[in-house]
Amino acid sequence: MMVGREVALRVDRAANQGTLACEIKALKVTGENGATTVDNLNLRIHAGEIVGLVGVEGNGQSELLEAVAGLRPIADGVAYLDGKSTAPLSIPERRAGGLASIPEDRLARGLATGASVAENLVATRLDDKRYVRNGLLDLKAIKANAEKLIERFSIHVGGPGAAVGTLSGGNMQKVVVARELSEQPKLLLVNQPTRGVDLGATQFIWRSLTDARDAGAAVLLSSADLSELLALADRLVVLYRGKIVAAFVNSDELTPETPGTYMLGIASQTPAEMQGALR
Repeated sequence: MMVGREVALRVDRAANQGTLACEIKALKVTGENGATTVDNLNLRIHAGEIVGLVGVEGNGQSELLEAVAGLRPIADGVAYLDGKSTAPLSIPERRAGGLASIPEDRLARGLATGASVAENLVATRLDDKRYVRNGLLDLKAIKANAEKLIERFSIHVGGPGAAVGTLSGGNMQKVVVARELSEQPKLLLVNQPTRGVDLGATQFIWRSLTDARDAGAAVLLSSADLSELLALADRLVVLYRGKIVAAFVNSDELTPETPGTYMLGIASQTPAEMQGALR
């Protein structure tokens, strides 16, 4: 009744995996204090699937996503995007190669709240000749892009020139999602996609993520909401103290209690038990 319409938080999981989009081999990441946050992690993400990172917050999920995105240095190991090592690539080069990222904190990492909706929607494309010509912003093209994305992603805003900071939390998040999904990514890194947003925005964001998956994106998703991961992910890997301790192919029979046992470090699977779900 608060949203003003029927809301059904149900999605269809993917039927088939596509080609290998991202491979992470023996990845090690350290924190600011030098402590290891991700340790010897191996993972493969295919086109057309959502892989969910399950774990109590602080067990390496954010550091893993930031390392692949280029926001955090890798201490050891390597991540491959479409068969190419990301090690020598800058963030713009990774984006040009098909990587997109929805960060954990939309205010700190995802948006410039004092800038307009239109400006935020092209903030990662300032080298794109569609929006910048001879070093000058093409304001007409930027406005047209914003109008198109505002309609496509149902962003409730007075117009492209409105400051992002004046929007509700759900509409701010839609601006981030619209920018990252406006062009079909090969690899989509998603961290806490619906934190602090209303039920209606949650439904729309879920549908946007599954639409991107169905269009061929490989999605690596982290969420503090286990029910969200169970609803969206095709496969789940459980992280405990920076290591994968369990992996599951998602199904209606998988209950929260099963991964919950591994999240707390009470149990861990053998490599043989994880093998099928880490394919």
